[in-house]
Amino acid sequence: AVIFRNSFWTEYFLYRVLARSRHLSDPFCDTSPFNTRGFDQCALPGAPDSGDQCAITCEVMADPSVMANFECLSDRMSPVFQAVALSPDWMHLLRKDVFIGNCILKDKMACIQALVD
Repeated sequence: AVIFRNSFWTEYFLYRVLARSRHLSDPFCDTSPFNTRGFDQCALPGAPDSGDQCAITCEVMADPSVMANFECLSDRMSPVFQAVALSPDWMHLLRKDVFIGNCILKDKMACIQALVD
């Protein structure tokens, strides 16, 4: 989950993210180098060049100084707010305590089953 303070900085940052979202097809926005699976938030199957995580990450890559305004509350939270499954080989990574499971694959029932088993 993302929590924003109600401030001028946040309003300006969100404006920049919205402006950046018009250019998410730019190869600069590729997020795959930032995770071990090589997953690109800007290349979601069925929805390429879109999404909040793509737009925010691309804006942060354009201006890394904004990271000084971010804080990670915990990487061990439970329940986890959101998890994603893009292919069957990601299924074993889905945690059972996830609040929102994004099943972005053709066999949605297999993904749902993996979440409830």
